[in-house]
Amino acid sequence: MMKKNIKIILLVLTVMSILFATSCKKADEDAVATVNGKAISEKDFTENYKVYERMYKQQLGEEALKKTDKDGVSFKDKLKDNILEKLIVDELINQEIDKKKIAIEDEEVNKLYEQTIKDMGGKEQYEQFLKQQNITDDFIKDSIKKDYKQQKLEESFYKDNKITDEEIKEFYDSNKDKLIKYSLSQIMADNEDDAKKLYDRLQAGEDFAELAKKESSDTYSASNGGKMGEVQASSMPEEFLNAVSSTEIGSYSKVFKSDMGYHIVKVEDKKDQLEDLKAEIEQTLKTQKFVGYMKELRANADVKKMDLPEIKDDDVKTDDEAKDADNKDADTKDDSKDTETKDDSEAEDKSDNK
Repeated sequence: MMKKNIKIILLVLTVMSILFATSCKKADEDAVATVNGKAISEKDFTENYKVYERMYKQQLGEEALKKTDKDGVSFKDKLKDNILEKLIVDELINQEIDKKKIAIEDEEVNKLYEQTIKDMGGKEQYEQFLKQQNITDDFIKDSIKKDYKQQKLEESFYKDNKITDEEIKEFYDSNKDKLIKYSLSQIMADNEDDAKKLYDRLQAGEDFAELAKKESSDTYSASNGGKMGEVQASSMPEEFLNAVSSTEIGSYSKVFKSDMGYHIVKVEDKKDQLEDLKAEIEQTLKTQKFVGYMKELRANADVKKMDLPEIKDDDVKTDDEAKDADNKDADTKDDSKDTETKDDSEAEDKSDNK
């Protein structure tokens, strides 16, 4: 009797383990990854991938994702990996929001959604954008909510991780040369002879802004008297920085060459004092700390990745294809209306004949 009971118990346990394994396998089949036990669905992955694939094709051309890097990895596979990593980080943010009990106000999310529509020029333009980009209203709402959640998590993190004056001073002392900001104007020429002639006219007393408007080959800055706005030292090419850093405020440089052409640059103003740069340094340090925090979360997370699905790009349309599809829809509706009108007319004629 005892042996019989043991056999029954073993049979029940075996059946239960098979059922459990089957249910787990089914859940895994519907997921592309799990993050601390929470699944990222294949549906979410595919929807996000299609949106970003479309953006890449619009910016870099239809063949961009078919190219490979030096190791033979296709840009399409790289994009898929990047999308998955983005969704993993999104899920980590969700989990931190829940863990820290940070309130997410639906009313605030709705305000951001309404503002997005307003910024696009209204409901009609917004709906046209959705159709052209082949994305849903829910996708936009979800993206806005994700951004809002990250913003709230950052705010919570910054409250607990203040940037001190000592940290700001230390960063300033270590990076002063890169942090300097210059307000610049320029006159450009396509060749050295033209640039030297323009330099001679400045030396003869012509106004820099007026000469830039009339003669500069850089039409973008020329329309504004050559003004380039504020430029940080770290973002300048070496030859540009060398010319700018050796020019006094209110003066202009000699002619110098870059990959873009020949330049004469005027230094309108310069910000290099700690007080001028303090706010920007603080924001840089905040961002660095938050990125470090997110990297630590990612490193400590229990992430399991599954095989990513093969995604056909049949329904990822270019702008022209989307417009053609809209035109075809409109033509179909017009044809349908014409048919209805014709049928109504024929019905009226038959009624009159009777």
